[in-house]
Amino acid sequence: FAYQEGGYGLYFTLQKKNLKGVTVDAEGFNQQRIEMGERIRKLRKRCDFCQESLAEAMDVSTMTISRIENGITKMDVEFLMRLSRVLEVPANVILGLEDDKTGDSDIYDVRENG
Repeated sequence: FAYQEGGYGLYFTLQKKNLKGVTVDAEGFNQQRIEMGERIRKLRKRCDFCQESLAEAMDVSTMTISRIENGITKMDVEFLMRLSRVLEVPANVILGLEDDKTGDSDIYDVRENG
């Protein structure tokens, strides 16, 4: 925990290490979730899925897919593994830990076209 004093009083910020060992605060985790959602959106489009068809393949609602792609909803490991199978990419690609072997670098540089 990090202690901070702000304009409206005192508050605490949760800090954790991300998957690459870098300490990030809650805002950093939100940014990582947004970037992962953008990767998922690009992978979905590359597979010619609309949100509705991906939701059907994943047996979830379209709203769930939308919320994940927009970085609003967290996904658990089971969901990540099912998504990996449906999109036919390793989970590490979805997480941004590994490059896609198809050479589609546009998937990883999400901030460029975001």
